[in-house]
Amino acid sequence: MSMQYICQSCGMPIEHLEDFGTNSNGIRNREYCNYCFENGKFNDPNLTIDDMIKINLDGLDHNPNIGYLKRFVLKKMYPKNLAKMKRWQHN
Repeated sequence: MSMQYICQSCGMPIEHLEDFGTNSNGIRNREYCNYCFENGKFNDPNLTIDDMIKINLDGLDHNPNIGYLKRFVLKKMYPKNLAKMKRWQHN
């Protein structure tokens, strides 16, 4: 895949076809990952941006592959970047 896709809900890079979410007709959706969007719907439609931030920042603390400095930068940047994602623009 030559283009870089980013989930417009959680911010995850989408690198493989199977990582894309699906529309209600089964066609892959290029805006959302499969963790956030399946069968044309968000997997957790009541999730707030604050919930998403907490889930992902908590996940950073439990990832042994991320060093201290990178974790620090991600924690500072993630909320700001997430607010720019398509899912959260109307909230």
